[in-house]
Amino acid sequence: MASTIDKVRALFKDTEAEQEYQPVESDPNDEYVRRPVLVIPDSIEEPFSWFEYSIFILLGIAMLWAW
Repeated sequence: MASTIDKVRALFKDTEAEQEYQPVESDPNDEYVRRPVLVIPDSIEEPFSWFEYSIFILLGIAMLWAW
């Protein structure tokens, strides 16, 4: 006699052990595919702006107030 837990396990048991996908074949033209290159700009330090800082503070307060 099967217990209830065995019946539940049978519902979720994978009956098909085969994979449902096919592996991707490697393309012989892969070496010619252009891949993105990370370009890091020279470090340019922008001066701290109290004006921009205060605008973002006011926007943050306004969003919290509206919430």
